[in-house]
Amino acid sequence: MVVNSDKSVDELNLTEGKVDAVSVAGVDGKRVRELVGPGDCGVFFPLSPKESIAINATARDTESACLAAQEAAPLVLANLPKN
Repeated sequence: MVVNSDKSVDELNLTEGKVDAVSVAGVDGKRVRELVGPGDCGVFFPLSPKESIAINATARDTESACLAAQEAAPLVLANLPKN
């Protein structure tokens, strides 16, 4: 998990991966497959207009990594401080 305190999801450089939309626990974000390489997946969500959070996973294959990241995301999002 990485908090980007100075960049929104749209400001992050995600062009090296395969990006698509994702919604987890009612929060819209982006899923990025293979940003680092095969077996890597992350889900990125806004925290505020200028902040974002990335929940990443690595596994033997990319789909397993995406499943792990998406399963962890609701737990992380539910425990973030409310503003």
